[in-house]
Amino acid sequence: THLILFSIATMMYSVHFEMRIILLLLSITFVFSNYDAKALEKFWLEASDIVENIDEYRAFWIKPHGCVWSECAVDDTDDAYEGDNRDGDEQWYQYRTQDFCANAAYSLYGLKQNKLGVFGCTRGHFINSFFTYGGADILLNAVGRVPKVYYTDSNDDAGGYYATNSQCTQIYYNYDDDYNSNYASSLGCNARGKYIVAKFNSSSCDGNYFMNSIDSFKEYNKQHSTIGCHKISKDWNVGYLLNNSWSCDLNIYPNGCPDPYGKKARYDWALQTVARGGNARLAYNTMILKRPAQIISFILSVITLTFLSLGYYIVNRERIRSKGGNRKGYFRCLWEDFSILMSNLWNTISTACMNLINDNGSGKRKISRKNKKSRKHPWNGENNPPEVEGDEAVYDQYDTRYSNQEMT
Repeated sequence: THLILFSIATMMYSVHFEMRIILLLLSITFVFSNYDAKALEKFWLEASDIVENIDEYRAFWIKPHGCVWSECAVDDTDDAYEGDNRDGDEQWYQYRTQDFCANAAYSLYGLKQNKLGVFGCTRGHFINSFFTYGGADILLNAVGRVPKVYYTDSNDDAGGYYATNSQCTQIYYNYDDDYNSNYASSLGCNARGKYIVAKFNSSSCDGNYFMNSIDSFKEYNKQHSTIGCHKISKDWNVGYLLNNSWSCDLNIYPNGCPDPYGKKARYDWALQTVARGGNARLAYNTMILKRPAQIISFILSVITLTFLSLGYYIVNRERIRSKGGNRKGYFRCLWEDFSILMSNLWNTISTACMNLINDNGSGKRKISRKNKKSRKHPWNGENNPPEVEGDEAVYDQYDTRYSNQEMT
């Protein structure tokens, strides 16, 4: 804080523009260097963290993003292995795998008590992205809508009643009176993230045995698509939804996990840097400054191109007028100069290549001729050494140089 105040005061009274820029950069660096890696924890929130601190928020909004085939009951505990909260991850045996079903992917937004805001689903209010547990009906129940259930008494090939679409239902085969235990149906997802009624060649609705879509289930898709950015009640609905949700992972679900503003990708990269032993503070600062730096670079590039274009117009104003003026003359002159530049560049490259080829081809002969020419007296080809006044020892130096060269 003291450094920032000092920098601002100095910038106000300093007469040197360069000094102002340097102090401004120092101030920005000081501000961002005080962010610690703990700031990552403020974003990387699990559903349980939000429920525990729900009083810190004034309002919540959710926005559905489509269907995702994900874990249906991650927190189910196997009675035989207490503490193994993710069924099958720690101690595994055949057929002991996690159940998957069609869940709803959504992004959560929140406005804290000490913040001001009008619009709900914005970048500043974004908290995290989540998948529901136990099927997509959870999301509809949380916003106060009654889910349209496909397999009911009025529309049921199996002849039974099921309260949720995630229920795996045995279906008729070729409309016979008997069940075929190898075929079942449940709510599923297509490649575009829409909900469908899926058919499986398995009695447990295993996604590995998906066969085809029975129904596009338009009514159910409309129930989800018309939610939009929905303000959700803080009393019961938020707790119900988050207690049946988990924060999705971009590494596991790169196409299904919503990341509307790219925040999850940037924070995930910073966490990976820290996990590899990198500098937590540097990773966080890089993550924060990356987007502003890109914006500033783009603005400076546009300004540079604008000044270059303006300077080119001022220098070549008469030529531009002679070639039609306005944009037409401007681009004609620009193309003419570009053609000349490319032509000169090509000539320069061609000449350099030819010289290189000639040097390689006649190099030995040139070196031989040069040696012949150099077999002259060391005093620039003169027949006799120059006359030197003074002691004869100076004269003998020329004889010594000449004799050494002849020996060589």
